[in-house]
Amino acid sequence: MEENNFQERFLLTLCKDKENAQIAKIILKSPLGLTQEITQRLFENNFGEVKDNLDSIKQFTAGITRSEEIGKSYSLARFYPYLFSFHQFVHSSYRARQGKALEKLFKEVIRQSSHKFMVPDKEKDKQRLMSEVFKGYNSKLDIDVVARRTKGKILALQLRSRDDTGGTTAKGSLVEALRRVMKINAEKDAKLFYLIGIWEKIKSNQKNITISKIYECAFSRLPSVGSSGTVKSS
Repeated sequence: MEENNFQERFLLTLCKDKENAQIAKIILKSPLGLTQEITQRLFENNFGEVKDNLDSIKQFTAGITRSEEIGKSYSLARFYPYLFSFHQFVHSSYRARQGKALEKLFKEVIRQSSHKFMVPDKEKDKQRLMSEVFKGYNSKLDIDVVARRTKGKILALQLRSRDDTGGTTAKGSLVEALRRVMKINAEKDAKLFYLIGIWEKIKSNQKNITISKIYECAFSRLPSVGSSGTVKSS
């Protein structure tokens, strides 16, 4: 039998009666929401609203204002503002939504690994779970995933899609929540496993910078977590 060189592909069908499909819908809820919004705009033919929402800086630097002037007599120039605004809308929206998909993915992996894990979705529930172990924890900083399996033991997970985006401030924000924990008292025998995950290593050209910034922000001084609580970092 002659072999073919076609790459193997898998089609994901989101049928309601399939358990795995339901998990996939949970993980892909945010990107699917973007797809639904784009489809709705297409059928309603209201991409003019997207164009009108462009700020004045983009209109100037991308040449939108000038294209609209030329577009009065040149159809291709008239089309450009809609093309630019559509791409701007999709890419800006998708950037945040891919992060949401990663969060959902890890939450479902943890939940599927054991039914004993408590994995909250809402920010207020994450904060409540943290404050049960680390008394007085009231940080408004977002932790991507918080999970608890046994009393006094918390898993906190910070996720980034790749390591070459964001400056030193963004890299330092990865450990800001950990610094807050270090400054408050923990209940007896409390343990925090604080994990930072980079999904796509690319060329890892900023790996050392990221690690250095983490140490600089988190371990510039000794942690203070009470007389009996411990903090573990990875």
